[in-house]
Amino acid sequence: RGYRVIGFDPVAGLCELYRHNTGGECFNVALSNSDDSDFYIGKWGTHIIRVSEKPDAHYEKVPAAHLDAFLLSPDIIKIDVEGMAAKVLHGGVETLKWAKVLVIELHSPEETNGVLFFLTGGHWKWQYITEDHVIAVKPDTKLPMDYERQWRVWS
Repeated sequence: RGYRVIGFDPVAGLCELYRHNTGGECFNVALSNSDDSDFYIGKWGTHIIRVSEKPDAHYEKVPAAHLDAFLLSPDIIKIDVEGMAAKVLHGGVETLKWAKVLVIELHSPEETNGVLFFLTGGHWKWQYITEDHVIAVKPDTKLPMDYERQWRVWS
């Protein structure tokens, strides 16, 4: 079966680059847990990895949107949103019902706590795959550590 990959990037230049290089869709929004706020993202070539809720001369205003607003039914979701992963998860509860696998990049202890609290409360199994990346799966799906355990049994 073919796969459809959709990107979300608040930086207009990166969204355009994604569209050009992949022919895929990219929505120029900051994913969050609501649609009723704006965010300020570092302008192209300046503070690209910073997200702020306050205006500044080095930032451009981008609209916020929640994942559920796009009515998607993905199998896999990769989240790398510079400290806002817990907000994205809370804004995508319906979308996450479709997903079998989540890969989430974590940027701070606060974000990590929020994400792991959400995953545990939502009955996701999870494990670290690097020191700042978590993979989460539905209870009936195996994690890499499940294969490691099985391998030890077979050895």
